[in-house]
Amino acid sequence: MRKINLIIAFFILANIQLFAQGGSNYSIFGVGDIQNSHSARFEAIGGTSIAIPSPYAINLKNPAQWANVMTTRIQAGYNYNLRNIEQGIDNMYQSNAAVNQIMGIFAIDTSKGIAASFGVVPYSSVNYLVKKHERISDNNFDIAGESLYQGSGGISQAFLGLSTKIFNWFKVGLSFSTFFGKSNQSINTVFYDYINQNQINRKSTINRGFLLKGGLVLEPIKNLYFGFIYDKVLSTKSETEIYFDGTYNYVTNDSTHSYTLDAKLPDSYGVGIGYQLNEYIFGADFTMQDFSNFTLNKNDKFEYRNSFNASAGISRIGQGGFRKTFFDKVTYNLGVGYKQLYYKVFGQDINEYYGSFGLDIPVSNYFWINTAFTFGVRGVNENNAIKETFGRLNVNLSIGETWFKPFSDEL
Repeated sequence: MRKINLIIAFFILANIQLFAQGGSNYSIFGVGDIQNSHSARFEAIGGTSIAIPSPYAINLKNPAQWANVMTTRIQAGYNYNLRNIEQGIDNMYQSNAAVNQIMGIFAIDTSKGIAASFGVVPYSSVNYLVKKHERISDNNFDIAGESLYQGSGGISQAFLGLSTKIFNWFKVGLSFSTFFGKSNQSINTVFYDYINQNQINRKSTINRGFLLKGGLVLEPIKNLYFGFIYDKVLSTKSETEIYFDGTYNYVTNDSTHSYTLDAKLPDSYGVGIGYQLNEYIFGADFTMQDFSNFTLNKNDKFEYRNSFNASAGISRIGQGGFRKTFFDKVTYNLGVGYKQLYYKVFGQDINEYYGSFGLDIPVSNYFWINTAFTFGVRGVNENNAIKETFGRLNVNLSIGETWFKPFSDEL
């Protein structure tokens, strides 16, 4: 009966429309805001997950960690973003919310660490709204106006992968992903003069590609874990259509043109360490992705650069048992992190500092609720750049049960 309920739950979740959207105004650049963490369990410890084992959370960053999952599960996620945007003397709040993941895992043989995982998650998000004051002056006229920059969409990825245990101290995992998604961007400029009243430019980009991800986990000493990941981007292709609307414009006529660009996303890699001491587990990650040679949407207002993310976290693992209280069974998480984002804007480095905390709540032996609260600052309010102070809530629902029994080694 539980298997039927699990299947029904998955198909209900699979029919919820999944949006690759986030909320940062910096998502106007490149492919948008790249998503580094997809599980509230790991988001709560700063996104640290490469070398952090979990018997129930689906770890997308390192597929080798699937070998630790003990039950067949489905996992769905929801996030809510709130940002305070500062530029010069202007200040505004923006918020949005979305279902941001649907994943599943089959724990085929827990004794050998054989597991198969699949799902659909965001790779990047485009979701911004920026207003800019305009003024054109020469000897004959002085025209004032404003431009509204708006964008939505992003890139999602559907993945399928396997993990296994080579030795008790050595686990490996491999997954294959396909990229897909569309971003829509527009610039609506209004001048308060009869000469040029309105100009709208729209750009629509469809992205496709393929990604191969590999991961390793080593445990040379009991409870000491080392993790390694490598993401090989096999191909990416962008198809862009640009439309110019020359309404009330005596200079520019309406026109549309399109082009296709093989702008390959850069490979990425990372390392992590984890250590469990009694009911506490400590971890740290470092990941890197070099965008220096990336060319998509490149212009003179920003430049691509090498990006990296460093994070660290600690969890107090909940303890089961008949005599344990509810608060004893809850897992408490805390983390911090730093990101060097993959672009400079007007020559200004754009970096991010953040902290996080959260709870893993066991509703039953099969049902978990994971929460993560993240707070941080991105960018600076100087040199025409934007400072964003943000808060983010991630919630995962994870349902699982035992479908398979370990294979017998007997003939």
